[in-house]
Amino acid sequence: MATATASIKHKIRKEILLKRSQLSTSDHTEKSDAIVQRLRRFVDTLSPRIVHSYIPMRGEVDVLPLLVETAALADRTLYVPHVVDAQPDSMLHAEVSNEVIYKKGVLSTPTITKPIDVISAQDLAMRMKPTDVVLVPLVAFDETGYRLGYGGGFYDSFLRQVHCMKVGVAFDLQGVDAVPREVHDIRLDTIVTESHVHRCLPLI
Repeated sequence: MATATASIKHKIRKEILLKRSQLSTSDHTEKSDAIVQRLRRFVDTLSPRIVHSYIPMRGEVDVLPLLVETAALADRTLYVPHVVDAQPDSMLHAEVSNEVIYKKGVLSTPTITKPIDVISAQDLAMRMKPTDVVLVPLVAFDETGYRLGYGGGFYDSFLRQVHCMKVGVAFDLQGVDAVPREVHDIRLDTIVTESHVHRCLPLI
């Protein structure tokens, strides 16, 4: 069963990543801009004190304009992942200003050179409230809020520890009928794409 699930996940990843990679530069920019506009409005309705976000890579939705805006706000604190080695539980979280310098880090993921502070997931979880926000990258999603990541387990480990609004960020083309589910998977509360803000359906 586990082997079959892994095979299905591999197939979905391959198909969706190919579709995403085929977006033209102009389409990627246009769709990312539309998503950022929806994200901005949605996040503002929550009035979070803390926003945690991925740094875009591999053709993900470009949320950097929103991150720069967020880091500049006096009433919000921005955190981003700070990957120090290849173990999922080792992912730290860096508080950053809007003047951070990005570089390639472990596993070729973007990281930062000038963090204000770097803390563990446990420490960050203690600081976060239900109205705070984590912007979550993904490869694929379904309407119930299950996501398919890259398979490294970094966000699965992190999302299990935080109790706040978990917001998936994706292009419409990344939606699928059903993401294969495993016991450790954490559902998203909302998914924002270029066409809508999708409140994930409850499980029946």
